[in-house]
Amino acid sequence: KAFYEKKYHVETYLMYDNDHVVGITWYELTTKSYGNVSMHVIDNKYSQAMSSFLYNQELFDKRMIEVVAMEETSMFRDEFYKKKLIANIRQRMSLWLSKDRLFTEEEHPFTFKEYRQDDLEWAAKLSLASHKVSKDYKMYDEMNILERRIDLEQRVWDKWYGNMIHPASIVVYHNNQPVGYCLVIDVKCWGYEHVPWVFDICIDPAFQGQGIGKALSFRYLNILSEMDYPLMGLAVTLSNTYAISLYENCGFQKVDTFYEFTKRD
Repeated sequence: KAFYEKKYHVETYLMYDNDHVVGITWYELTTKSYGNVSMHVIDNKYSQAMSSFLYNQELFDKRMIEVVAMEETSMFRDEFYKKKLIANIRQRMSLWLSKDRLFTEEEHPFTFKEYRQDDLEWAAKLSLASHKVSKDYKMYDEMNILERRIDLEQRVWDKWYGNMIHPASIVVYHNNQPVGYCLVIDVKCWGYEHVPWVFDICIDPAFQGQGIGKALSFRYLNILSEMDYPLMGLAVTLSNTYAISLYENCGFQKVDTFYEFTKRD
């Protein structure tokens, strides 16, 4: 990533104690507002210096940065908490897919169409409205500023994060009105070359509580199962208990918990 993959902005640093290398860190910025940082030190006593270096690089200034560690995250997490950074705590979830366990789609008044490029602006507006209700990503500009959200939606369409799985990226309609959608992309993950990943799924706040989320989930899960993918994944903010309950009812299981940090004015 540091020297050959030029898709994102990547910077890499070695940490020295006198003439001895004692740590390594690299960060990857996928947009103006989001990225991730990986860290490793050979002794916990170096974690404070490593964290301070990244903090002083202004890496977290008005950006949401996922913290990744080679062994475990807690010591770096605690150091960033000490620096008064704001945390967004999320969990990754996975689901094994199989044609033998398709979801029973009950009768409902909703219809589905494949997500199209001319849905971009509408979807961006709906995503902002939906996340205001769920109150996750309150500090993330691309979930709060419409122009940034439209740009993010366009990046997904342009395969910035992986090929879009068009059959499973769908808009749900009620009385010919679009009321929700999901975006699913193909990523390399968990040792597999092709894993469907739910980039975003949201329902119009005015129509929540009517079973639309469940109907939409069953539809895209059945499509992915029929496409012979072995498993799929997603990430969800821990405070979004409604979404977690929906995913668990669909059979998703927790993989791990991770932290994203940002520094705001």
